Amino acid sequence: MAHPNPGIFAGSDQQPARARNLSSPANASWRHSLPDCNAWLISMFISTTKRKTTWTDMGQSTTLTYRRGLIHKGFRMKNLLKFAGLLTLLASSASAADIAVQNEPVVAADPGGFYLGTLNSLTFLDDTGFSALGADVSTDYDLGYYSALRAGYSFGSYGFVSPRLELEVGYGRADVDEHTVAGVGAGGDSFGSASTIQGYVNGYIDVPTGTAFTPYLGGGIGAMNLKLRRQGTSGTGVVMNDDDTKFAYHLDAGVGIELSTISFLRDTNLFANTTFDIGYRYTAADNFDFTATDGTTSSTDFSSHAITVGFRRQF
Repeated sequence: MAHPNPGIFAGSDQQPARARNLSSPANASWRHSLPDCNAWLISMFISTTKRKTTWTDMGQSTTLTYRRGLIHKGFRMKNLLKFAGLLTLLASSASAADIAVQNEPVVAADPGGFYLGTLNSLTFLDDTGFSALGADVSTDYDLGYYSALRAGYSFGSYGFVSPRLELEVGYGRADVDEHTVAGVGAGGDSFGSASTIQGYVNGYIDVPTGTAFTPYLGGGIGAMNLKLRRQGTSGTGVVMNDDDTKFAYHLDAGVGIELSTISFLRDTNLFANTTFDIGYRYTAADNFDFTATDGTTSSTDFSSHAITVGFRRQF
């Protein structure tokens, strides 16, 4: 059967010679049927009803029956454009990911060595308590801080882990938010602070991942000097100003980030062999003994939760 629109193939070697000259008498019926052919093509996309189109070729008639056009079946142009855009976005993302992976530097296994570092934290100190003037006092604190220096040694990679040992010495402080005396809050009349001097021997296990990120777990044991410094209310004055030293410990978890792998820091030696640590620390020490200004003795525990950040530079 001849193609319904021979003009498409006009001049082609594949089209019979009789279809090349539409002005010939033999093709007069095709000329008359061209509008129907164009209507058929349009209807294929926009028709919403069952229709028939008939054309003749050399005395033979052909009838096509079709139903809903493609556009009305849901293939609307705006959806096609959205789909094409989505494919383009996915292709671009995949290409960018490939480039990122190719450009990501390979982090070598930790060779070990000595390092120096710092540690700073925002500290959420739990309530402390003491007795004075025949009443029990519970103290709530504002957000505190802790800063420390540390020196350690990394033993390098041992299979899937890399152990470290370090010494840490630091100082922390939190101001009093409110004293509660015999169950009654003193509000803004409260004053004073709690300060600590802490020293630990720490141990950590790094878990190298072959990337810039190295998770770690660990902790430390040592001693803490806790001072309840000039605590009291405007009505009573200073009722506690004493300190005590006890065994203390902390538990840590976090991740170290190798700064030399960050793109905009690679070209400087300032951050060579430097790791940025961010994590969580729980610190505790028990049974501190205090004597109030009136001679009343009591004891309290210390515990805190902290968000920690710090730097380590290995030599």
